[in-house]
Amino acid sequence: MTALSTIRAVFYPAVFIEHSTLLEAPAATVTLVALLLLTRAAKAGPIAPRVALVAGALLGVSAGVKIWGVVVMVAVLGWTSITYGARRGLLLLAGAGLGATIVCLPFFAAAPGSMWRMVVIDQLGRPRSRLGLGHRLTDMVGLTTLHAGSVAVAAAVAVAVAGCVLAVRSNQGRLAVVVLLASSALLLSTPPWFVHYAGLIAAPAAIMVGAATGNLIGAARSTGVRGLITALLMAGLAVVALPILSASFGRPFPAAAPIAKRATPLGGCVTTDDPTSLIQTDLLQRNFQHGCRLVVDLGGYSYDIHPGTPVPRSHNGPWQRFAIDYFRSGSAVIVMRFNRGFGFSAHSASVVQGWPVLLRTRHIVVRRPVRVYRGS
Repeated sequence: MTALSTIRAVFYPAVFIEHSTLLEAPAATVTLVALLLLTRAAKAGPIAPRVALVAGALLGVSAGVKIWGVVVMVAVLGWTSITYGARRGLLLLAGAGLGATIVCLPFFAAAPGSMWRMVVIDQLGRPRSRLGLGHRLTDMVGLTTLHAGSVAVAAAVAVAVAGCVLAVRSNQGRLAVVVLLASSALLLSTPPWFVHYAGLIAAPAAIMVGAATGNLIGAARSTGVRGLITALLMAGLAVVALPILSASFGRPFPAAAPIAKRATPLGGCVTTDDPTSLIQTDLLQRNFQHGCRLVVDLGGYSYDIHPGTPVPRSHNGPWQRFAIDYFRSGSAVIVMRFNRGFGFSAHSASVVQGWPVLLRTRHIVVRRPVRVYRGS
């Protein structure tokens, strides 16, 4: 477990997702526990039925947290059925169904049609990122902070392939490689791309590297060779880890009290383009108590307005109107994400910028929305 923790600590996508509230962090954690439960024995011996159930439940929770976990679950299901037999596979599937149900049932019961549309259909219609294969591979092999060139990335990919070949010699390594390959195929094919997406492979990558290193050291015939292998591994980890020490993640939130103080004297609700601001200022609970409207992911609504058809937000008229109307539903609005250069059209940006400023910081502006009254 110490080795796995060390590897995750120097894998930039894992460090990135664990410095924030991104969904990949809890999904990767429960996936890691599930993989370790299924491969506790060094050899592929029988596993207890309860182990298959618990591991399946964890994978179901992962898929409920982040829908991409379905791909991991299918890969593990196939490996479990082949390695431990169809009965263990069915138990894993039953556990996965239970875990996913616990997470998803409340939302599905409240709005089955909307949930299916937003979770599945809208995601399939997201626009494809302009970042190419090289950029994705750079993030996936953990070289983001090194600003590595194509040669270094190609070398890292080759090392990863060699690691997979070495890892399949052990039970833990085989499952990790299966999940890693399935997850990598998903990451290379998904339309959008952000560096935190690579956090999906953090768990299987950590196990794969650990298994490959263990198998390589175990095959060495002398203490000197084992020491050399260990030294090379530690040197490689150090090269990758050093830039992470000076890396910054996100940006600090300004003093919350002044923001809350300026936003609340007007009474009514406080709207925002990022709910993080409501959490940081302790205004979220206040909004709930006042029965205020809450849009959790304002940007995500742009995918739901034109499901299956990618339309840039700045050219998405219905989304522009939706965002402005939501802002106007409150007595104050905290703007920290969207502007003319990102998301808003020139017209929407000019409307928001025309509202009186209640407070301005480096990254946040609190404004008093001006409502438009239409004649009857």
